[in-house]
Amino acid sequence: MRYIPSPDGDLALGAWYGTLQASGALDAILPRRVPRLGAVMAFFAPPTVWLGEVDARGVWVAIWAIPWCDGATLGLWVRPDKRTSRQALRTILMALEAFLATWPVLLVWTHTTRRRDLYEKGGVVFAPEPVPAVLNGKAAWFGWLTAEGLALAREEA
Repeated sequence: MRYIPSPDGDLALGAWYGTLQASGALDAILPRRVPRLGAVMAFFAPPTVWLGEVDARGVWVAIWAIPWCDGATLGLWVRPDKRTSRQALRTILMALEAFLATWPVLLVWTHTTRRRDLYEKGGVVFAPEPVPAVLNGKAAWFGWLTAEGLALAREEA
């Protein structure tokens, strides 16, 4: 599903927000300036493109792109029980391909080395040093993904 401000879209995004808040993941994936539900809905409203998949337990994957310069900043969340599933991988790859058809580069931020390693397997190239205090006061690695990088990663997988 694509988030479009509407009663159905707002309910789905609101339920996902509740999941993030209850799990403690909200602070890890969203800027501090987006703490309340109303701010989350504004944050993900167009021109941001938010795509999610829903099952009986609610949103299980969300991937979003926020246009910036000629590219877009990428965000990603997968519910813990789906993180290693083939379904999640297929869904993420389809979203990345759609985003890269719109923007020539996707910008990625992560504050954990484990995620950085995972993103690198997916074709993301990172700057050699983390940027200090950029992500909710924490240092974070800055990277980028192009269609060529994604295609190369798929060949090597």
